[in-house]
Amino acid sequence: MTTIIYNKKNTEQLQNQTKDWLGYMSFSHYLVIDLPLNRRHYDFKKATKYLKTIVKRFEKELIGRHWNKHPVHFLGIAESGDHHIWHWNLLLEASKYTNTELQNAVTSTTNYMNLDIKTMDLQPINTTKEVLNGYVVKELQANKTFHIDSDRIFTSKTLFNL
Repeated sequence: MTTIIYNKKNTEQLQNQTKDWLGYMSFSHYLVIDLPLNRRHYDFKKATKYLKTIVKRFEKELIGRHWNKHPVHFLGIAESGDHHIWHWNLLLEASKYTNTELQNAVTSTTNYMNLDIKTMDLQPINTTKEVLNGYVVKELQANKTFHIDSDRIFTSKTLFNL
């Protein structure tokens, strides 16, 4: 990932357009993945590689062996925060699963991978779309020619090349 010098006006426009775009989608759950201390990375590619491992295990625990044929669809946005350590906000469309099934998959993933219990935080979406969408796009930024760091936005299909 390259460093981009951001433009405030274009960043606001990008965030507003992304919030509008998300408003047309339907998500049932919000999953935050924050890598454990021994796996945290400043390097985006290394951190994303570990993210894939965690999400793949979560999908296997929830769906089973052939999870990639019927994955949970999600939209993810990567954030690095003030400390520049990567974490992810995933908006899941998992309405066909109960909260218990989803939470059991989180617990099984955490146990199987020997992760800290704070690594995965799953919540049903109970807040208004505007509040949640505003939260997940807060770090998206654009430069003066409206170039963005598009690697920060991904879907289940793009993460796993499905």
